[in-house]
Amino acid sequence: MDLDRLMTRFNPIVSWLLRSPLHRLASRALVLVRVTGRRTGRRYWIPVGYQRDGDALVVLVSRARRKQWWRNYREPGEVELLLRGRLLHGRAWVLPSPSPAFRAAVERT
Repeated sequence: MDLDRLMTRFNPIVSWLLRSPLHRLASRALVLVRVTGRRTGRRYWIPVGYQRDGDALVVLVSRARRKQWWRNYREPGEVELLLRGRLLHGRAWVLPSPSPAFRAAVERT
């Protein structure tokens, strides 16, 4: 079993931790992102790793071809985050991997 699949099994536990008063144990590296399914319309929270870049958060999706949630942001859209116990609203978008903006974001993180 690879690490991504193993971590998916822990998502409910990590999500609980990030919502709890104990969130400080993980919230320096993890944030909850609220995603609306493109086909189902179902809303759910997923924990993802992040890096700060000034006022922005950068999320690098490992093995992106195997994951679906980030595709909701191919076009810029509204996003909800639970970061360090606070609900935040913002805009999210995908930086195409061959773009200069993507390379710059990777280099800064």
